[in-house]
Amino acid sequence: NKDYELALQYYNLALENRPDEKDHLYKRGVCKQKLGNLEGACADWQKLKSLGGDQANAMIEKFCK
Repeated sequence: NKDYELALQYYNLALENRPDEKDHLYKRGVCKQKLGNLEGACADWQKLKSLGGDQANAMIEKFCK
């Protein structure tokens, strides 16, 4: 429902328990990007990429230069 701040809180909690959950990393990165935190978003997407996830490649290309 586009409540990125609330979603970010939930993804932070979820990642405390499972820090390598690829889907959560991707979506937390999207929340951070929507809230204007590109540095944080790129960090999440880069971690996802290092874990072998390729779903963030387009976001990295677009926002993480």
